[in-house]
Amino acid sequence: MNFTRIFRVEDSGPVEIDAVREPFQDMLRRFPPCRAYHADPNLCDEIPKHEDYLNFSAIDWTDAHTLVLMGEVPCESRWGGIMCQVMGYEVDAATGKIVDLMTAREFKKKWQHAMPFRFHIPEAPEWQN
Repeated sequence: MNFTRIFRVEDSGPVEIDAVREPFQDMLRRFPPCRAYHADPNLCDEIPKHEDYLNFSAIDWTDAHTLVLMGEVPCESRWGGIMCQVMGYEVDAATGKIVDLMTAREFKKKWQHAMPFRFHIPEAPEWQN
């Protein structure tokens, strides 16, 4: 589930920034659930409607304005051939726009030092024929 929440503090109070929307859409394009091998067919049509289907974690900041996110397809069998797939994102915290994206391998190389766990690079996704 997505519990990453980013706020900008203004004179009137905190304003939530949707820093996950663009990475969510990007992951759906890269790992389309309805094309995944053995994915739950009842789930695939609902996924694009709910951002909490994919996991996003804030990992670090590159500077005061750019957030580093890890996006992950949950490691559950209902996701079939795309379960556990990971992408890394650098996102402009003010706008939510993707500044940079990284494959799992690139993400590990660049950001392992900022993670409190040993990052595992997933197997390649499996697709329906």
